[in-house]
Amino acid sequence: MTEKNVTQSSIDVSYAVRFLNSLLEVDRVAVSHLFERHVPCNAALDNHPTVQIADDGVGVLGLLNGLFGTDEKGWGFIASVYEDNDPFTIVKFIVRGEGTSNG
Repeated sequence: MTEKNVTQSSIDVSYAVRFLNSLLEVDRVAVSHLFERHVPCNAALDNHPTVQIADDGVGVLGLLNGLFGTDEKGWGFIASVYEDNDPFTIVKFIVRGEGTSNG
């Protein structure tokens, strides 16, 4: 995926998932490690209405889900799928609610 002229108004959840999956094809280990990192955050970010916060802080996926908002249950729209035998390697990203589709 080498689209150079993408404007902000043309980026939706499906595009973001396709982009993230293209990055996995380039360097799965680096992208997986980056998405597994969480940093502590303050109460204001922890209480943000759309940013997804894990028990150990906020990560890239939580911020991206904050950008695209949440569903009626408060879940973000982007999810990561992991190898069964390797919980630290992301196989692909999906749009939640679309099964195993990568958008």
